[in-house]
This record gives sequence, C-alpha cells and structure tokens, in this order.
Amino acid sequence: MKDNQRSAFKNLKKSLGQDDKLGQLVLDFAIRKTTGSREDLNGVFYSKNGRHVIMASKSLSGKYDVCEGTREIDADAFWGCAYLTEISLPESIESIGHEAFGRCISLKKITIPRSVVRLGSNPFIGNTELEVSSLSPNVTTDGKAVFTNGGKTLVSFISKDAEYTVPEGVETIAEKAFSKNKFIKNIQLPDSLRIIDDEAFFDCDALAAVKIPTGVTNIGVCAFADCEALRSVEMCGIPEVIKRSMLSGCDDIRTISIPSHSTKHFSKLAADYEDRIVERTDNSTAKPADKETAPETAKGKTKHTDKKNAKHSDKEDAESKDKQTTNKKRKSPMYK
Repeated sequence: MKDNQRSAFKNLKKSLGQDDKLGQLVLDFAIRKTTGSREDLNGVFYSKNGRHVIMASKSLSGKYDVCEGTREIDADAFWGCAYLTEISLPESIESIGHEAFGRCISLKKITIPRSVVRLGSNPFIGNTELEVSSLSPNVTTDGKAVFTNGGKTLVSFISKDAEYTVPEGVETIAEKAFSKNKFIKNIQLPDSLRIIDDEAFFDCDALAAVKIPTGVTNIGVCAFADCEALRSVEMCGIPEVIKRSMLSGCDDIRTISIPSHSTKHFSKLAADYEDRIVERTDNSTAKPADKETAPETAKGKTKHTDKKNAKHSDKEDAESKDKQTTNKKRKSPMYK
C-alpha cells in the first residue's frame, strides 16, 4: 500500500510545474510521511536517525524548539511557515540548507548557533523584517545582510532598506542573495567583488541601476533577471563569464554601458539589447589585458593574424568556462 502511495505522489509531483513551489512542498510533505520519517507533536518531520529536520507543517505556529541532536536543517524545511514567530536552534546544528526559512513572514528573530559551519543559498529568502544574530565564527551579519567565508560571501539580504553598500572585502554575491527583495533601489558593489552568482538579484522589482565593478569575472544565470525597474547597467570591466540570461525580462532597460572596443565580448547581451548597448569613448575604466589587441610585432606577426588566433582562443575559453559553470550549478526553480 505504501509503495503505491509513494508512486502516486511522485507521479503527481512530476506533473507539477516548477513555478508551483507551494504545491511541490505539499507533495514533499506527503512523500516524507510515507517513507518512514518520524513526526513530532508539532507536525515537524525528522529523519529516522533524528539528525535532519526534513519538513515542517505549514500550520506550524508560535515558537518552535528544534530537537537536541539535530545536525542539519534541510533545504526548504520551514519554507512557507507563515505563522512561525520564533525558533530555537540547538548547539548541535551544523548546516542550514537552501531557503530553509524562506517566506517565514512572521518570524522576527533567529540566532545562528556556534556550531553552524554551512549555510545554503539564501536560507532567509523573502524575509525582510528578520533579525539575525550569530554565535558562529563562520557566519557574520551587519544587521542587514548575512555573510559566510570570513565575510567574503554575502549569502542573504534581510533588510527593507532602499539603499545598501556591500562592504569592501566581499568577493561573492551568492545565489539568490537579494532575490525577490521588493525594496532595494540602489546597490553599491565593492571593488573587491569577483562573482555575482545565479539569480543574485532576481526579481528585485525596485532596483533601478547597477554598476558592475571592474574586478567582476563571473555573472551567473538570471543574475538580474525580472528586475522590472532596471533602466541602466554600467559594466566597468569585461567579465570572463557572462550569461545571456543575466538581464532576462528587463524589457525596459535603456542603456548598457560597456568599455570601449569591447562589443564582441558582450555579444550574448547584444543579441537581445543591441540597440541599447553603448560603448564608452573615454578610458576612465581600465580594460583587462586583451591579447587580441596586442600584436606580437617583435616576432613579425601581423595584427590581423594575432586577432584571428586570439578570437579562436577566446571562443574555446568561453565555451569551457560556460560548460564548467553549467555543470556545477544546481538549477533552481524560477517562481514568481
């Protein structure tokens, strides 16, 4: 009987679209219940060995104490628990998963235990009134954002502020770090920044302009997609990896400013925004070393030959890096 139930649930889950996140979670909840996980009196499901919180009932309300001995809060475990107001995490917790407390709109305060060493992508997505404090040396906060990796990775933005300056020293804006924040209008990115990960600013409806620092080398899938108010993007440098979908759905964008003589490097964007790409005529923003514009005259090579070889090399490098990025990234659901 249970095998038939599991089969029916899984078939139904496959039939749901990726956009139906709540439906997916409800089905996950049912599947967990039929596969031997144990349920406590509050409707929270744990793994058989009690080390993982798997899923919580969406009717969970008030304060909840996670059981002692729990090591991991799984991805989406408390997602959508709209009536949860307070939660206590034991010192045994080592990992908090992807969007674990997403859309817990009544949750006002959470303390990260000293034992935590890992955070998944934006565990607090959709919460802009949440006060996060941390006892862990691996997780820090400035009251508006949460950081890992010694402050080098911004994992989650949890503020209603319209303006925010990312601290100098941050090298990565992690996957979905600002995603679906409806308040941020102006973001200042630091010179130390190197990576803007997948969906980092996805669906930030109020974001009007962004300036990408020279040092950024990688801009991920849908990094600024569906930012409806976005009108201006300034690329100060030339990223090694840039996804065509980075501005998907930004239909009202007016200008994409790029360094001089760099149009071909932004060919993926030009395919969709050719009439809005503007090359700067000044050299105020330094270009990265560009082998194809530096002919080896000492060896008797012509500029034409050097450009042709460099173009072939650039194409191979880009294809290799795109393939590596695609393989290592987990494709996340794009829900409105």
